[in-house]
Amino acid sequence: AAPARTRPARETRRAHTPRRRGKLAPGKQPRGLAATEMALALDSAEVAPLVEAVRGAGGAPIGAYREPLNGREMLLAALPLAALQPTPFQRDLSPTHAQRLAQRIGQTGAFLDPLIVVRAPDGRLWSPNGRHRLAAAKVLGLRQVTVLISPDRRSPTGSWRSIPRRRTTCAIEV
Repeated sequence: AAPARTRPARETRRAHTPRRRGKLAPGKQPRGLAATEMALALDSAEVAPLVEAVRGAGGAPIGAYREPLNGREMLLAALPLAALQPTPFQRDLSPTHAQRLAQRIGQTGAFLDPLIVVRAPDGRLWSPNGRHRLAAAKVLGLRQVTVLISPDRRSPTGSWRSIPRRRTTCAIEV
């Protein structure tokens, strides 16, 4: 029989330094807006086109704010389900997952997560990451859902497609 081979100890390993798991170091420089800089009026020129689009789609603007990292304007609104479409590049709909999600949302009695909405190049309203929540809302018979809309004119296929997603982005785990 061949003699057992032993590996030499790694010399590059730190001696007896415990690894800290789950701890993230904060950024060295504070970034973003202060709380007082985030509020934005619904009649602000920056969100006026979105407010008009929401009203034109049969929805209602609820509030506006500047996103805390880089100050982009965002609009919180209620939109009818008929006005929303999933983006064409999302994963396929799992009817089982949508049904279970609808059941959980029904049990909690609240649709907690607003859908993220962007404007498609042709002006339609797309949800780039809420296909199952949108389907669950339809199963529940909801007329409206809450959405966060960005007036950013960049193509959603480029900016949103590159964001890694968990299997379920909903606050209610199924």
